[in-house]
Amino acid sequence: MRVFGYLITDEVINKVITVMKEKNTFTIYAISRRIVALRFSGCGWKTDEAAYRAAERIIKQQKKAGNIEYDRKLKMWRWIKE
Repeated sequence: MRVFGYLITDEVINKVITVMKEKNTFTIYAISRRIVALRFSGCGWKTDEAAYRAAERIIKQQKKAGNIEYDRKLKMWRWIKE
């Protein structure tokens, strides 16, 4: 996946999805921080913005696949598939 010229590899995406499954509840910000930790060595505003956009895309893909849903009570995303 390319975001703002940065390449987010499938390995990073799979690790992020594994974290989403393990944590069960998560926010877009938490996922973007994980992407920064896995992918980027320097954290500037551009890499932060790219990681946040990548997190949005991953969450959108997982929502479309029926793996996650938004819990309005907790105001967090929740993994619902086994």
